[in-house]
Amino acid sequence: VSTVAVRIATQRTRDLSNVRVIGPEEYGELPESLHGRVDCIVLAEVLYYLVGERAIHDALAPLLRIASEDCRVIMLHGSADADRLHDRAARALGLRVAHARSIDDPERPFTLAVAQPSVRTPSRCP
Repeated sequence: VSTVAVRIATQRTRDLSNVRVIGPEEYGELPESLHGRVDCIVLAEVLYYLVGERAIHDALAPLLRIASEDCRVIMLHGSADADRLHDRAARALGLRVAHARSIDDPERPFTLAVAQPSVRTPSRCP
């Protein structure tokens, strides 16, 4: 959504080999740009750019192509935005908010939520 945010996130995670920051120029090519499925997706301070159920669904649809069966989605937004957006985003991804925690930061209260599949899939290991 923001090239500045992508640049900052890329700089902050450059030493983490298991983290990849995806910017808007790559977003439409997610399956081609990744190797395998991902088990964690972070949506931080982006959902409020999506106005309405259809916009949320359309914007998050590419994530369905890369998420593993038991993928967790971590969402972090200001509390007022989180209250109206986290459940919508989870539903658009076929998930449910399993955990949420409000943080009363004096500068800006925020909510951290984890969405996961509604039914835990059985392990494939014998």
